[in-house]
Amino acid sequence: MLRLGNTGESALDVSVVPAVPPGLSAQSAGPSSVNISPGGSAQFAYLVRGEAPGLYHVRSQVTYTDPEGRSRHIVCGDRSNRQLNVS
Repeated sequence: MLRLGNTGESALDVSVVPAVPPGLSAQSAGPSSVNISPGGSAQFAYLVRGEAPGLYHVRSQVTYTDPEGRSRHIVCGDRSNRQLNVS
């Protein structure tokens, strides 16, 4: 699950795509894009399935359009740098 917040003064159209490494697969469990109002937040969720044993960092690619109309891309991961252990 990924929670995104908008700390700016304009609404943002945001999309999220799982950026899982080889050895994992992701399945969407909810909407992949949403409009987040100023001061608001949204949650994105998707299921991750292990296909090969190992330790994996699960990340998400977030794309949004800034108030000037420029497309921005960031990659988000776990704040505590935790990994998914597939055995």
